[in-house]
Amino acid sequence: MNSKRTGWPLAIWLGLVLTAVWLLGVGFVCWRQWTDLVSALPNNIGDFAAGATAPLAFLWLVVAVFLQMQELRDQRNESRALREEWEKQTSLREREDEFRRREHLAEGIEMEIQLLARDLSRTLKDECFAYKRGNGDRKEYVYVLCDRPLVDTLVDRGDYLGAIMAAGRQISDAAATLDRRRTEVVEDKIDSGSLQALSERIQKLIIQSDIPHARLSRQVRGLGLHQMRDDLIRLSKLGLSA
Repeated sequence: MNSKRTGWPLAIWLGLVLTAVWLLGVGFVCWRQWTDLVSALPNNIGDFAAGATAPLAFLWLVVAVFLQMQELRDQRNESRALREEWEKQTSLREREDEFRRREHLAEGIEMEIQLLARDLSRTLKDECFAYKRGNGDRKEYVYVLCDRPLVDTLVDRGDYLGAIMAAGRQISDAAATLDRRRTEVVEDKIDSGSLQALSERIQKLIIQSDIPHARLSRQVRGLGLHQMRDDLIRLSKLGLSA
């Protein structure tokens, strides 16, 4: 905000100087024409006084106009400064509100990440299927999806993003394996309801991570959640029993 002006404005000083010059001129004329002035009729003296003071009246009228213009300019500048200050404060409050909103969103995403990682670790322990590999007496059962020590280890360490990524890779491999060897499956313990519930939780996290500028959104979008959701749905549909 602009500081207030101190002292008299330039227009007043200029008016004073011109007034002084004019009065000196009038005084000089009176001194030179003093004899005629004292012998003049009263109406002539009045005409002379009016002529001598009329320019001063006009001069100070102009000075008053300039002073009023300057005052209006100062008021506009002050109003502009106040408006700019208000806009800055409003912008600051908006940024603070946006920061709090993003932090709240980030906290929600972090909580959802933890819940998803724990649900993956818990649910995938119970979901598995087996197919035969080999020929004759050398056939062996291959169990898929139910052995998840890596996911459990990452959850225990607090690396929930890593646990989700590891689970996603294993779910994708399991879905591809079951799709490819469906006719060879000899044991199926896949619970379609549990896998669908996981896919719904993943969908919730996808929606949260799509909110612009939320912290962790970029990391979450890098987890391949869409593919994991689709693989879980496909896996639940490929299961031989509900």
